[in-house]
Amino acid sequence: AKQCAFEEPSVETISGENVLTWPFAVKHVDCLTVTAEELVSVTTKYRFTSMMQAPLHGFAFWFDVEFNGHISSDRSKRVKPNEGVTLSTAREDAPTHWQQTLLYFYDPIEVKQDQVIEGSITLSQSRENQRFLNI
Repeated sequence: AKQCAFEEPSVETISGENVLTWPFAVKHVDCLTVTAEELVSVTTKYRFTSMMQAPLHGFAFWFDVEFNGHISSDRSKRVKPNEGVTLSTAREDAPTHWQQTLLYFYDPIEVKQDQVIEGSITLSQSRENQRFLNI
């Protein structure tokens, strides 16, 4: 039963006391210039520093989208550059139906305060369903 619980990411809302590090951006995407091919697979290295001693149970993912005003018809100039809205699914912002995506480790890792946690992660588009990501 434990193995099944860790095979798929969990979508739920987490609270601040469940976070051990400051957030790290996996990928910044400019929707005006990005190509579909650039998003098929994204790999990045990460490096966190634990803010406290505690068991690390996994990683949490969320996204922010910035809408930075209207674009004129020539798409090179913003009509009102000071207008902007951010949609955030981060745990410190108002909850959304997207919540956060959690990847649990099979066994937690004990970390100490100020311990560095580093590695790499790949997010790639599922071949079976293009709306899904393999992590």
